[in-house]
Amino acid sequence: MSPLGSIETPKEGVLSEHVLLPSDQGPLEGWLAYDAEATHGDGVLLLSPHPNFAGTMDNNVIRELAASLSASGFIVLRFNYPGIGASRLLVPEGVSALDYWDTVEREQRFDEAIRPSLTALRFLESSLGGFIDRIHLVGYSY
Repeated sequence: MSPLGSIETPKEGVLSEHVLLPSDQGPLEGWLAYDAEATHGDGVLLLSPHPNFAGTMDNNVIRELAASLSASGFIVLRFNYPGIGASRLLVPEGVSALDYWDTVEREQRFDEAIRPSLTALRFLESSLGGFIDRIHLVGYSY
């Protein structure tokens, strides 16, 4: 895992910044990618697959989408759901993140995925509101 605040260059002219998004359960881990020369543009919030089904912001499809969209001028945020990567999840002792997300899927409590998605959307709006014209949501395999 890259240290917080680190910068990558996934494609020529694109910067990708490791960020933490504040949430009620603790921070969510994310990467913000953008054209280094851009002054404004549309934002894209990438929603990873379900955490029990390879759902991570480092999924190969999500990473490639982030790189391609940011190289095309979009400001892109991808993030990990609670309990995945460095994203915090508060669960009782003895309960793993895998158990938690398995229960969420079995009981179809989709609000458990909507809340962190709204947190990421608010982060994108509040952090970059002056630079973003519109925000598009792109989901993959949830």
